[in-house]
Amino acid sequence: MTVLQQRLAALLQETFASDQKYHLKQQADGRYTKVAGSLSKNVIEKSLGSQGSLGAYQKNLDNTINWICLDFDVQIPKTFLTTSDCSSHIVSWDGASPGQLTLSQI
Repeated sequence: MTVLQQRLAALLQETFASDQKYHLKQQADGRYTKVAGSLSKNVIEKSLGSQGSLGAYQKNLDNTINWICLDFDVQIPKTFLTTSDCSSHIVSWDGASPGQLTLSQI
């Protein structure tokens, strides 16, 4: 564990951990399961070392929160033009399948 990873783990714990006695851990199939134990600096360090994903419960036992996250879903145009590596590409979206973009070279 590098000094940078240790500092990052401490900062993440200070910013996102609550006083709850459990946290979430991502499983191999992508699901998150509730795990006993607080989201400690040590837990975060282990996750950083293994490139695993964790989840934090934001509500403290006294019903206060330390942080809030807002998730906005925005409409993207069905077709828009991008340039990459001096080549023009068109990205299109059929509007029916969220997250399914098609990249075609012009």
